[in-house]
Amino acid sequence: FKTFTFARLYFQFQLLHPYTLGSGLYPGAAMFNHSCAPNAVVSFGPGGVIRVRAISPVAEGDEVCIAYVELYATADARRVALKQKKAFICACRRCTDPAVRSPPA
Repeated sequence: FKTFTFARLYFQFQLLHPYTLGSGLYPGAAMFNHSCAPNAVVSFGPGGVIRVRAISPVAEGDEVCIAYVELYATADARRVALKQKKAFICACRRCTDPAVRSPPA
């Protein structure tokens, strides 16, 4: 069993992702689930402050979801990215409903 310090893990991450602009730990933001039709977006302000803003109405009791992947990608590309980066396969309506997946002929 190997243990690593945060600095060592961060260095290894930088080797794998040399074009990363930054990284941070946001435990509160980690509570947001993914949706390919999100009702909120995440942005970062000065000093690394995270902002979550609704982009559509959110009724009391509704889940607030953000996108973990590029939404302009195809359903297949989004699902592959989520599987590789987040270890799950999206089963939202945008990914599974053939009427939504495929553009009209």
